Amino acid sequence: MKNTIFTLSLLLSTTLNSQVTKNKIISNSSLNSESKVVPPFIGTKFFITDVGSNGRNTPQFYMTIKKNGNVYIGYYQVNSATKEETREEIHCGKFQTYLTVTFKEFGNYKYHYKVIGNKVFQVDSNRKVLKSNSCCYNTDNGIDIPDSQECDCAGSFF
Repeated sequence: MKNTIFTLSLLLSTTLNSQVTKNKIISNSSLNSESKVVPPFIGTKFFITDVGSNGRNTPQFYMTIKKNGNVYIGYYQVNSATKEETREEIHCGKFQTYLTVTFKEFGNYKYHYKVIGNKVFQVDSNRKVLKSNSCCYNTDNGIDIPDSQECDCAGSFF
């Protein structure tokens, strides 16, 4: 009788421990798979989120994603009067959907981005997509966009 009780308790204990272990493993693996975001590309691509202000003396922004998942966001700008070139590239950590970069050479200005596939959105610190008149794309260059019109500050990588 003692052996039977001992065997049953041992069997029950092993089964419970095995289920707990399996639950922990499942829980951890699902957690890890949710936290890993696959980068949309490997290499360097340019992007424009504020099309209205794109032109002479405007910084050209780019994102570089390395094979190991490290992300760098940079810009370069050429002063049309002096031909002086300014470049800065900042490491932003591993790739994730929301990225933040602070450019020291650009007056410590902080940019927040959301990357979904081939699209990049400029967002605020609360992850809300920014809207601005200068983010509107005018397909007909002869007609101005009304100041009251605001568009998402978003673009595609190229």
